[in-house]
Amino acid sequence: MARPPAAGDGDMAWGGGAEYLLEPALETPLRRDQVRVDVAEAYSRKPHPDPEALLAKNPLLFNGSKFWLAGFSTEGDRKPSATATATANPAGGAVSDTTDSSDGGGGGGRHTPPLPPLTNAARRRSRSPTSSPPTRKLRLRLGLTDYRTFRGTNWSPSAARLAADSARDHPWLEAAYLSQKLGVGAVVETKDGFLLSLCRSNGVAEGQGMMGAPGGHPEPEKLGLTPEVLRSLSTKAVSSRRKVGQQAADELFDSAVQEVVDETNVPREALGEPLLSGVVRQGNSFGAPTAAFIIPCSLTRGEAAALYAKGAKEAFESTGLRAVPGLEIVAEGVRGWFSKRGLRATPSFQGALELWRGHRLMGGGGGDNDDD
Repeated sequence: MARPPAAGDGDMAWGGGAEYLLEPALETPLRRDQVRVDVAEAYSRKPHPDPEALLAKNPLLFNGSKFWLAGFSTEGDRKPSATATATANPAGGAVSDTTDSSDGGGGGGRHTPPLPPLTNAARRRSRSPTSSPPTRKLRLRLGLTDYRTFRGTNWSPSAARLAADSARDHPWLEAAYLSQKLGVGAVVETKDGFLLSLCRSNGVAEGQGMMGAPGGHPEPEKLGLTPEVLRSLSTKAVSSRRKVGQQAADELFDSAVQEVVDETNVPREALGEPLLSGVVRQGNSFGAPTAAFIIPCSLTRGEAAALYAKGAKEAFESTGLRAVPGLEIVAEGVRGWFSKRGLRATPSFQGALELWRGHRLMGGGGGDNDDD
């Protein structure tokens, strides 16, 4: 599908201008069996030839290994994104076989919150339909980076220089010198049609005092993935690399659900299967990506609020839980809803809501494509 516009006028200008870009914005949310992940050393962040330009000036209290999003492609793409051409690089180390055509079927028994049907007028305000069929498969290409490097590159005064140097030195791999660590964020939809959000505390590194989605990061360390392991992976059989890729895909989906549990105190059994709606690129951090998920919840907003009040495992990350009426987001638009109420939200949360709203306007389906 065509790239949707950023939430701002004109072309995306990282570090200023638009707040976020939706890339990819999937026409139909995808189940985990529709998402494939390739993990390889070739897809990891590249060190800048002048390290004094950045990292030495960025002391940080904590650090952790993160996945680095090198690119993506969707089934049927004739012109994949610039980041998706990484497989053409002679550096090698990536799984280059084509995606399986089998789909697996089934929606995992997910809950579907009962939003009332949209009027014809509301549908006319939706995104214009495209001539291409809905995406049935997504392929992500992941390497490694870490949080300290992210703070020292994407949030550095030298970020614009690093982006320009990346385009000059590694045209096949977008933002090679930046740390495009992959986060996750969830739009949790209660059974009475509300979307759960958190008021972020001053104890978090990003978005203090803003409304945000429950979220965090998939953790490569849980899978035992280190730079050394990735280096050796290039010599392994294709079956071994596929296994690692599947584990990474599972960690991506599982981490989105676990972050909701840890940050809201909503139990896992009250959450349906997560559906990937797209990736949000944040303008305030030079395109750092967040995988946006839609997770149905079998609780009402009141029940969810009562559980949050009892204390979540990661309660220090937020100061309150707020339920956003889904119908108001559909009717007023994401930016309109926040500006009308004088509220501020993180770019990743706004982008995730845009994706959720787009799917609702297009019919609210997801995860049950046919492969006929």
